[in-house]
Amino acid sequence: MAIVPLRSEKLLVATALSTGVALLCAMTHASAQQTADDGSSTLLDTIVVPAGKRARLGAEDARALREADFRASSSVRTVTREEIKQIGPGRPDNILQTVPGVFTQGQARMPGVSVNVRGMQDFGRTNVSIDGARQTFQYTTAGPMGMAFIDPALIRGVSIAKGTVATEGGAGSLGGIVNFRTLELDDILTGGKNWGAEATTTYGTNGYNWSGTLAAGARNDRISGIGALSFRDSGRYRDGNGKYADQTGQDLVSGLAKVGLQLSDEQTLDLGFIRYHNEFALNSTEFDANVTTLTAKHRYDPDSDLVDLRTNAYYNKTKVNQYWFTGNLIAGEDIDYNNDSFGFDVSNVSRFSAGGVALALKYGMEGTWDRVRTEETGPDTHQTSSGWTPSGNRSIVSGFAEMTATKGMFDLTAAARIDHFSLSGSGNNPTTGTGGMPAVPAGPFSVDKSETAVSPKVTLAARPAPWLSVYGSYGLGFRPPAITETLMANRHPGFVGNFVRFYPNPFLEPERSKGWEAGANLVFDNVLRTGDGLRLKGSYYSSEIDDYIVSMQGSCVAATCFYFDNVAGTSKVKGFEMDAAYDAGFAFAGLGYHHIKADLPVPSAGLGVFAGPPKQVWTLTAGVRLFEDRLTLGGRVRSVSESVYGGQASTGTPPSGVEPYRLYDAFASYKVSDNLDLNFTAENLTDKVYKPGMTADSMNGPGRTLKFSIAARF
Repeated sequence: MAIVPLRSEKLLVATALSTGVALLCAMTHASAQQTADDGSSTLLDTIVVPAGKRARLGAEDARALREADFRASSSVRTVTREEIKQIGPGRPDNILQTVPGVFTQGQARMPGVSVNVRGMQDFGRTNVSIDGARQTFQYTTAGPMGMAFIDPALIRGVSIAKGTVATEGGAGSLGGIVNFRTLELDDILTGGKNWGAEATTTYGTNGYNWSGTLAAGARNDRISGIGALSFRDSGRYRDGNGKYADQTGQDLVSGLAKVGLQLSDEQTLDLGFIRYHNEFALNSTEFDANVTTLTAKHRYDPDSDLVDLRTNAYYNKTKVNQYWFTGNLIAGEDIDYNNDSFGFDVSNVSRFSAGGVALALKYGMEGTWDRVRTEETGPDTHQTSSGWTPSGNRSIVSGFAEMTATKGMFDLTAAARIDHFSLSGSGNNPTTGTGGMPAVPAGPFSVDKSETAVSPKVTLAARPAPWLSVYGSYGLGFRPPAITETLMANRHPGFVGNFVRFYPNPFLEPERSKGWEAGANLVFDNVLRTGDGLRLKGSYYSSEIDDYIVSMQGSCVAATCFYFDNVAGTSKVKGFEMDAAYDAGFAFAGLGYHHIKADLPVPSAGLGVFAGPPKQVWTLTAGVRLFEDRLTLGGRVRSVSESVYGGQASTGTPPSGVEPYRLYDAFASYKVSDNLDLNFTAENLTDKVYKPGMTADSMNGPGRTLKFSIAARF
């Protein structure tokens, strides 16, 4: 059926989430009060949390998190809560714009985020997760072939690891890991209180309109809980020419609930629930996106150097309804894309010494399972959508081990992971291929394939001076084929389907990468004045991918066929990244820069849009803190070089160019009191007319946009 603004349904969702928030807070507050009544503690006493037990990223010290980035012997980056506030994100994409080597590809009308790390994106090449829950939703389109849905109002941090990852989270990934951290209790509590609430309201120009977030929670020495509810109702924006960008609004409601349990002095258990609901339109279709995420995290950390055991599990259900309300192809078609994902990881760290060498051994396993089901009703008798986004099952189960040996100024880390992949499904091949097409007979077919790969990685790091550390690493990666890449089979919708078909390829080989990286960290204190700090991190990397999978155009009997295939030869990506930060307390500055050369195959036209990441991107942020840090004023400049999109590998059609652009932003925040904050952001101050880099459509980016928010805590 057609999608209309489901106000009644959204009211029910909002009511349910609000009730859950209230009940959660009431139960936790009552538990805390009962403890106080028993005389064992006082409700408003500050809870002193043992290090490594109940401590969470929500209680972040922004400088400490960034300090860890600048001392790590790998390319890692944390986007802190403070940075997110300065950006004032209207989309999840905005949060990643200051990170070197990371870009996003999207459509102005699509609120989902598709992350590109060092040229790697789509079909799991970069692992994008929310609170550790991997996001694997994909539907076949002319845009990005994979995206994650998350409300930016609930994001409080992002952790990024670039390159192959040998331990948990690295299964099937070549580009790295991007994990969005959502709101936690310590994000809203102030002054050592054990209960509290926070209400944030944001008003914006240029179609942002209004958004609001309400969060509340409480804790005692054994249990903590938080609930949050977020609304947003935005309209279409104008570009720098004052022209409206149609269908760029969204109607979003989301919420979360989290409970933390201190099971004993050695054990903690954290449970999480996130709900996302959004309505938006794209070209001739209306979308209704629903995502439910459940997480469970257990840690056992006794008083032993040999045991630090962590177990994490998640379930993620994404259901996206697409209704074709107009058009000559399949007007009236109603499609449900269902993606159910389950995953876990278990790891332990043992620390000991032998022969004067300090050793740390991390070992464990992880697994992820995807179940995709596409269902449709309507006038399309061929049910083409269920063929180009096919149903199927895919899993990766891995074991890993990583040993770090430290002697003097040297650290040597050797790691290896074993990945076992399996994929199964069936379909109906609409035609017979000719020439070099995969040999799949016309008619029903089924696939049940599996493969195992071993991927080692080694890193050598040295600290020749207190202010300098250098490192070098070499590792292999493994990315097995996705369900759509393997099973896609049907005809094109409408009359065009008589001449255009989609063709399966059960013979795909996994992508395999080998790459190296060399980097250095420089840490200087008391540079210009006592107490200031200058941090620099730079790295050069090179990666080669064999059997890269891309959509191709081929010939079939009386038709043109589109299919996925391995590209012969080696695809190469190399680049340089730099991250710098200076902080003197009253003043701060940061610089991010990357230069990348991505020699990657171009997909066929209309089946995934190739968009090479901009070759050069630099972002400069600077500001001051005044009146005992109560007032922060700053600005940001972001320069993006030319990028490309479109083109076609099989026909040799070159991609088109996206012009370079430079944007200027400003931000300000004022802490009226410990319980009241004011925040202001201005994006694209000069009203620049531009097309975003890696765009998946021809629409200009937003013109000048002003946002003002007020956050009150109780």
